[in-house]
Amino acid sequence: MKAKRLTALALAALMAVSTTSVEKVSSDLDFANDGKYYKYNSDTNRIEAVAKDAFQPGDDVYILLKEDSGDKFSTKKTYNAYATWTIGDSWVKDIDVVYRKVDITTSTSTTYDWTFSGTGVLDGWTASNTGLASKDDATVKAALKADTSTFNKYVEKYISDHYDVISASDNAWTDNSGRYWKSEESAKRNNGITAEMEAGETKWTINDHTEAGTFDTEENLKKALTNVGPTQMVYQNKVYTASELVEFLNNSAPTQAIKVKADGTKIGTDYKLASDGESSGYDYDITEAYVFTVNDTSYYVDKSKLGELSYSDLSGAGITGITDGSTVTSNWYITATKDYVVDKAWTCRSGLFPF
Repeated sequence: MKAKRLTALALAALMAVSTTSVEKVSSDLDFANDGKYYKYNSDTNRIEAVAKDAFQPGDDVYILLKEDSGDKFSTKKTYNAYATWTIGDSWVKDIDVVYRKVDITTSTSTTYDWTFSGTGVLDGWTASNTGLASKDDATVKAALKADTSTFNKYVEKYISDHYDVISASDNAWTDNSGRYWKSEESAKRNNGITAEMEAGETKWTINDHTEAGTFDTEENLKKALTNVGPTQMVYQNKVYTASELVEFLNNSAPTQAIKVKADGTKIGTDYKLASDGESSGYDYDITEAYVFTVNDTSYYVDKSKLGELSYSDLSGAGITGITDGSTVTSNWYITATKDYVVDKAWTCRSGLFPF
């Protein structure tokens, strides 16, 4: 019987076994002396190492035994074990002998094994692995993709099972998404095109700006375009010279007489209108000046020096949003409208090109 195990841990955790029949062994059995205490887990059928304070009065305390390879004998049907108690010997009136053969673990961590068996288009693909730290599907997917030869084989199989593969040289039609079609009719239908494409009537667009007329070749299209020059600049998707940009910003307003602090300035923000009458310190006259506002800042430009202006003058005065034309000389603008477009930015409106 189990008698008065009031403080199982106070007994210095030295539970003993007395005269019990065990399986045949070939070596003496000793306590492992691993400094650990064990409990039986019926859910996993394992003996698991636990903390000292995990025991309650009446719990079974298991001690690990191990064979002593240096103390062998040929046969043994019984085994006598004894114990001494360093604390509480008088409390132990009787003990139950418990012998249990089970798997033992010193860690409560769990790992997962997985197997994969493909079905449908993946039929025939099998894989497996062990020791995953979690049940995260992403880890399994990454392992499957890592087998690139198998993965690529089934990708190709999926494509061949679901799509008609057409060679680019097979008199096919292609669209702007790089897809190939067996006929012009299929290409139109699958791209939402209903209008007929008569020879020479294909209309081209440039960054969504449609130029008057129709262009059946890239060469004819380029005739409507002009490269951006190094002394030009781009502002709000339009191409200007410096003087053209000032006139645009001035918005056709009449010139005004102003007074400035320094003689010979072409552009700036510090000025007084001559009509104000209060111009102390502003001793130099500009009889005709463009006066305009950009982003809540008022600017002036001496009309007589308009032809001398450059990108650096305008940007240096603080006008933002201007692109120096010398940095985009390989790009284009539409001759008639001065709309700026990046190089090679034109496409056929129909989106189709016969291969």
